[in-house]
Amino acid sequence: MTRKKHSETEGLIEAEVSILPRETWDSLKGALEVFEEALRKANELSKAPRDDAGRVAALKSLEAVLTLIEQLYPENREELRGPIFQTYQALVGLQKGATPKGAAPHPLLIPKSTKGRPPNRPEVERVQAEAAAAMELFMQAGDSKDVAARKVFRRVRQIDLKSLGYKGKSYEGITHNTIAGWRANFTGRAGNSIGAQRYRIILGYDIVKNQSPHSAAAWILESLLGSILPENRKNPIT
Repeated sequence: MTRKKHSETEGLIEAEVSILPRETWDSLKGALEVFEEALRKANELSKAPRDDAGRVAALKSLEAVLTLIEQLYPENREELRGPIFQTYQALVGLQKGATPKGAAPHPLLIPKSTKGRPPNRPEVERVQAEAAAAMELFMQAGDSKDVAARKVFRRVRQIDLKSLGYKGKSYEGITHNTIAGWRANFTGRAGNSIGAQRYRIILGYDIVKNQSPHSAAAWILESLLGSILPENRKNPIT
């Protein structure tokens, strides 16, 4: 772009900005600053050592988006916030346990149907991610891949997955190599699966980063792994 054209463009931008009244500009700037701070707080909530941390953070993020829509588009907010508000309502109901036992879940929370083996339930991927994170930290502490996997496997074995219903044809095949496979899966995966997110979140915890890798791995095995694992009569853990 030539200097002349650049100057002309700047002039147009300045002209467009000047159309907004000062108080409108200040209001918009303030709304965006509040929005940014709300998202930052939601991100911090996602790192909390609690099972529903991700859902709480998601709710706070959606609340921030809905508030911004109401501020920027008060006249047609209902039209613009529709899908976002529906998602928010679905998560609120899930968080409050509003769906009666045996009732159909909110349509937005029904997994996409797949052929073959059903997808892992969230708690299954949580266990896999926590085990993988512990193994990763043992390796950072100097253990070999085999030793780290065996340390984690000894703890996983104590959860008594079989009695909870996490079994299938491949259940008896759970070994330290299975643990190593979970780690390989999550370390090489930049996707947004529940397990991949959980793996990254755990390794980002302050309590993990502020102590030695070995101590952090021990903390995961003692405080997180399998802490709340409901019965499952459908899907295997492998």
